This record gives sequence, structure tokens and C-alpha cells, in this order.
Amino acid sequence: MNSILYYLFFTPLIIIILFYLLIVIGNRLNIHWTKFCRAHPRLVKDLNKVLLLLFVLFLGLQIRDVYYVKSNNIFWHMVVKKNHKPFDVALTEFETKNREGYCWRDRRYYSKEELWFKAMKSLVTRMLYENQFFLQYEPLDANDDPLPAGEYCRRIDGCFVTMISKNLDKQRLVRNRFVDKNNLELHKKPFIDNDVEKIFKSATDKNFINEDFKLENFVLYPNTISDFSSIFESENCCHILNKSEWFLLKNKYHLQDYEKFNEAFGQETVIPDNIDINSWGIGNFYFVVTASRPRDDHSFTDHENNLLKSPEKVYLMNNCGDILYMPYYSPKSLKKGKFEFVK
Repeated sequence: MNSILYYLFFTPLIIIILFYLLIVIGNRLNIHWTKFCRAHPRLVKDLNKVLLLLFVLFLGLQIRDVYYVKSNNIFWHMVVKKNHKPFDVALTEFETKNREGYCWRDRRYYSKEELWFKAMKSLVTRMLYENQFFLQYEPLDANDDPLPAGEYCRRIDGCFVTMISKNLDKQRLVRNRFVDKNNLELHKKPFIDNDVEKIFKSATDKNFINEDFKLENFVLYPNTISDFSSIFESENCCHILNKSEWFLLKNKYHLQDYEKFNEAFGQETVIPDNIDINSWGIGNFYFVVTASRPRDDHSFTDHENNLLKSPEKVYLMNNCGDILYMPYYSPKSLKKGKFEFVK
């Protein structure tokens, strides 16, 4: 916001300075601007319209630059907007009830159990956001050559998230998906079986909007550019911590403000300095997420020991169950090249 005020102040100032320079130059060239304006009123009127249009265009570009190109608070603004202050509520009341865990959007308090379903939906929304990013933009590799990410996401079997009931035979599902990555029929087979519950391609799709994630014992399979082998099992992948519970664990984690090799979250993103995040209704709850991965694409069994656990990601949440996409917390200690949990 300070950047926008900066441009609102300095843009008119620059225009005034330019007009002053024109007057000085005109006087030196014996050009009488007053007589010129009176003699050509229509030309002056059109010139004023052009200057006003250029001012609006310039300001619009600066606002876009602040929020969408250079802003390192973009995800913070996104999550704040999802539970913003109502116009008829005083700031002190807004901040007080935020610290108490109140969700202004829904006008109620949520328990940890209720927030879990909403956080799961928000987690999938983050996956879909990543897919949409690669659909809209063409990321570049280290040599500044375009990556075929957008083309991949536009394919029928491209980027989407699948939610599958746990009664599906896990061994058949994962083996179909990983044994032969070049065999598209095998790759697609799990997603056309009758066991499939839902396929989400966009956060604006009706089936996703209406989904409450209250299906008992389901598995999430994100098919994204950066991650196509993770498994999120509803009964053990994710849980909610309140602020007191997180306080006991916080020192074992560090804040990760960007993701390597992932253009969608590759820009450094931070939480604004010198603010009380609880007053904004964020940081009263945390969403701990742990993905599973098969150890070997070619020899998967249903035994739990053959699932490799990724390091946890701990997302900050608002009081309505929306997660902050970036930054998030990850464990400080990983030993011997293996994923190890900090409990």
C-alpha cells in the first residue's frame, strides 16, 4: 500500500514539473502559452485528456507491478482478503475477535475438527493454483528456454488433482501409475476406474466448489508440474495445531519463503514486517501436512514401510481454514539424506 501512495504522490508531481519546464522553455522561445491556449482551446482540451489517460495508465501499471510482479507479500494479501474486515465493524473489534479465532467471513468460530475439512480444501486449492500458473505463464529453464509445462497441463491427462476412496486397491493404483511412465494407458487407468471419486482441474469448477472433503478415508493424488508422485492419505497426512501447540514445536522449524525448481512459488515471499499476524486473523491455527511417496516406482507393495514420508510442511492458516501458500515452515533437521520428522 505504501508503494501505491508513493506513486499517487510522485506521478502528479512529475507532471507539474514537466508543465513548469514547458513554460520556462516557452518563455525562452518567446512562446506565449496563455495566448496559445486561448487560440486553440480544443487542442488544449484534447491534450489534457491525453495527459489524464497517460496518468491513469501509468498508475495502473504501477499498481499491477506492486501487487503482481514485484510484491513479495502477494500470498499474504491473498489470504487476508479471504477474511477481510467488514465495513460496519470497528478496527479494534475486528482485531480483538481475530485474536480470539473468529472467522468474519462466516460470522462464527470453528473448532479444530471443522477447520480440518476447510484446510484440506485450501490445500487442494493451492495445488490447483500451481496448475493454473503453468497454464497461464510459460516458465523458463536455467538457459532461458521455455518449459513445456503449459502444454503438458493442457493435455487431457495433464494437471489435475484426484480424490479417491480408500477402498481402492492401493497396490494396483500406484503400480499402474508408476511402473511405466511412458505408457499413457496405464498412466490414465486409475483415473477411469469406477473407484475414482472426484477429479479437480480448476478451483472454479462446480464439482470442486461444492466439495466439502468429508468423504471418509480418501487419498489425494496431485498431478502437477512440480509433483506427480505424492500421496496424501486423509487419515494420517494432515492435522491442525492451535497456537499453543505450535509454540512448543516452532523452534524445530524454519520459515521457507520460496520453492526451488517451482516457478509458481519460486519468487521469495514474506510476511509483512512489524505486524501482529493474530490481529489479522492469521496464525491462531497451523496446518501440518505430510505427503507419502513410493520408495521404488518398480516395486511397490501395500506395506507402510514402503512409503517414504516427505518432510512436513506447516502452513499458517486464517480463522476460516484458508492456508497461506507461502511462506511455510519446514523441519530444520534432515539426517543422512533421508526424510526425518521432528516431533
